[in-house]
Amino acid sequence: MNNKKDIFSLTAFVWIYLTALNLFFHVDGFNVVIHGAWVASLFYVILLLLTVLGRLVFKTLLFAFVLITSLTLYFGYFYGITLSEGIIFSAFETDMSLILELGSIKLFSWVFITVVLPGVAIVQMKLRKIPLLLFIKKLFYSLSIAIFTTALLIYIAGINLNPKGSIRDPQIPLSIQYFSPVDTLFFGIRGIKAYNKYIKSIQNVSNLSELEVFNTTDLSEDLNVVLVVGETARGDHWGLNGYLRDTTPKLSQMSNVVNFVNARSCDTITARSLSCIFTRMTGQAHSTEVTESSFVSVMRNLGFKTSIFSLQGYQSFYKYLSYDRLISKYEVIKESKKAAAQDEMLLPYVDIVVNQTGKSLTILHTLGSHYSYKDRFNRNQAKYKPYCERSDLTDCSIGEVVNAYDNTIVATDEFLGKVIDKLKETKSIVFYVSDHGESLGEGGVYLHGSNPKIAPDAQFDIPFFIWMSDKYLASKSGSRHNQNLLSKIPKYQASHDNIFHSVLGCSGILSKLISDDLNLCF
Repeated sequence: MNNKKDIFSLTAFVWIYLTALNLFFHVDGFNVVIHGAWVASLFYVILLLLTVLGRLVFKTLLFAFVLITSLTLYFGYFYGITLSEGIIFSAFETDMSLILELGSIKLFSWVFITVVLPGVAIVQMKLRKIPLLLFIKKLFYSLSIAIFTTALLIYIAGINLNPKGSIRDPQIPLSIQYFSPVDTLFFGIRGIKAYNKYIKSIQNVSNLSELEVFNTTDLSEDLNVVLVVGETARGDHWGLNGYLRDTTPKLSQMSNVVNFVNARSCDTITARSLSCIFTRMTGQAHSTEVTESSFVSVMRNLGFKTSIFSLQGYQSFYKYLSYDRLISKYEVIKESKKAAAQDEMLLPYVDIVVNQTGKSLTILHTLGSHYSYKDRFNRNQAKYKPYCERSDLTDCSIGEVVNAYDNTIVATDEFLGKVIDKLKETKSIVFYVSDHGESLGEGGVYLHGSNPKIAPDAQFDIPFFIWMSDKYLASKSGSRHNQNLLSKIPKYQASHDNIFHSVLGCSGILSKLISDDLNLCF
């Protein structure tokens, strides 16, 4: 008895399996039927076309599709993460070690059940050879039926396939989100294109120092400006903002801290938020692509000694910023001789700022509250218990997740307090702002990176404050800037839009390019 199947039987087997996975494990299975049916049918057309590549290549691609679908559905089903162009973009730009921290026994078990077992069936299924003419005939008939079905489903769904140059129907990407692995392929291509454009854009920017004069008559010659870029800190869990828990005990006791409540990020992922933080790009018009140099470049051209000390891996972006010195994640970890990466590792580099003379600009790029939360604080900072210590957040109660997250805020508060303590006796300004917020399981959504158009408010809610030392406030410009800051607290809605203009403005730099409306020190 001949148990061999033809390649079309294998195609049907894999398509039915992946369709079943989407129906059972998509966060909104009903919409897979209503909106994703034509996408599923289109995927079948794609599979049929790929059969011409030969049995070995085709089997390899089928296994890859099963793996991609499994991973996409896992994070959608358990974490409520909807795949987007931004997430793919961020995966290229960020440090892979942060992504690997999402690994867990549950994830490996899921992959084993949904990938390895059907994968074995794919590999072991013996395929018989089909005469070329018969193969072409069966492919033609199969494609005809599949294409007709796809066209019919598109018509029923009311999809408007507009030509290039017109406004595209948003139903297309929305429908694609309801079927894996088409969503991964679609947004993967878009994410790669966006990343390539981003790399090209940061290599060909207009130099602001050549476009406009930056007046330094109000600039102190011994000023230290420090920008601490926080990570995943959420504003409504920030003690200074009125959170029911005192997660910022050190900052609460410090003088000269001007805190802005209800500040907003421009995006939900670090890579795109950085563009807003360091350039004149506003949240309303934000993009990953930058067209002009950053305030870091401007200040470096004005004689500031510029240093970047980072626990993250955005090397290409740091290069765009322009610096005199860069010490990034693995060098920091190596020099600290500690196993887990925590923000306190950056503290020795603040001493460099304190001991040097002249004007300086220092960027501290932290890990803050980025998952895995349990690795972002020391045990003596575990103020809230019990906290989630498992690799998979969804294995913990919401209360345990919140406790773990709040402990990371406590650790951030302690770190920022120590940074300020080191700078107290110098003429210094410290800016702290987080890159984005975080979802903690509300509505079944965790982490961050959701599409900005539909992302929960928690992913935009960030802490933001400015601290000025007594020596700086004793200066004429420092006193004036502080009064301006204090006058804006009750009514001002701060955001990433303010950073570029405020870092320059509060440092005593004047220019037509600095907006009076966005400069918090004006």
